[in-house]
Amino acid sequence: KSLAKHPIAAMRFLAPTLCAVLALDDGEVTKEGHNTKQVGPSKHYKELEYETLKKFAYSDKDAVIVFYGDTCKFCQEIHPQQEKAASKILKKSENVRFGRIDLWREGEAKLYNKFPEFQNGGIPKAYFVKSSDHTVYQIPHGDIGWGDKGAKNLYKWIKENTAFPDDFKSKKEKRTKSKEAVEEL
Repeated sequence: KSLAKHPIAAMRFLAPTLCAVLALDDGEVTKEGHNTKQVGPSKHYKELEYETLKKFAYSDKDAVIVFYGDTCKFCQEIHPQQEKAASKILKKSENVRFGRIDLWREGEAKLYNKFPEFQNGGIPKAYFVKSSDHTVYQIPHGDIGWGDKGAKNLYKWIKENTAFPDDFKSKKEKRTKSKEAVEEL
């Protein structure tokens, strides 16, 4: 009865279950109804737990944090694009770090109680914490790694929102800026 009176609360309560049901891959399901595939290890994303999330997110570097479920079909689909984007970004900047947290392992209720700033939406989802003022942004769902342009979209979004825009400038742009600074002296 109380969920019927509060439709937003009902959606937050039911969304993880619905996502879990929709995320099952029909060809890879155990008799218990579990997807047997996994997102797997990451080359660029540090695996986080609730105890390490705050220190990771709120530091002197920008942080990208992906919330996923290891057996979530959609999380598995976007993982390669997220890795590709992270690789490209890390070649440009040492000021952006990447982390991820398995919500199905850690538990969503625990996360939302401790970190309400990360509670919007189901999984997969990604947040960006800007180091300059520790503002938390939810990366738009279309920019977290979907499709052939997923890596490009995630890279572009981070480049446009980072606290370190100079890291993403071309060598030519950096030379021009250096030249202008010298001329000002």
